[in-house]
Amino acid sequence: MNKVKLESSETPPFEQIADLIAGHHTPAWLSDHLRRWADSVSLDRAVEKFQPSKAEMRELLLGIVGAAEFLQRAVALATVREFLERPPAGPIENIILFDRNLGDLADRAESASKEPTLTNEAGKTKAGRGRAMPPGRLLLP
Repeated sequence: MNKVKLESSETPPFEQIADLIAGHHTPAWLSDHLRRWADSVSLDRAVEKFQPSKAEMRELLLGIVGAAEFLQRAVALATVREFLERPPAGPIENIILFDRNLGDLADRAESASKEPTLTNEAGKTKAGRGRAMPPGRLLLP
């Protein structure tokens, strides 16, 4: 099999790559498809560079749990709501729904912080250089 060496600054030889994939009977559309797909892959790779590490993501998620639970406790206090609902703001609309949404957010963050992509069997953050990716997300080389 021929190896294609690509320099980061040169345009990838899509025809050669298509030939490597499909062999001697490469369909005419394949190199065009690879050319169009390259922009999407490049964008995904650029976004991935900004993705937090596994440890950073767990810290963020656990911070969300703490913040949501803190807000639930604080807003449940009538003395706090007196300050929050003073004129001209008025009463917090749908306070029950707000509380339920905060609980849901805390539950989601708690569950996400325990994802196998972030934690090992012992519940500790997985070691390694990889970035935090949600389950099912394609990891690019």
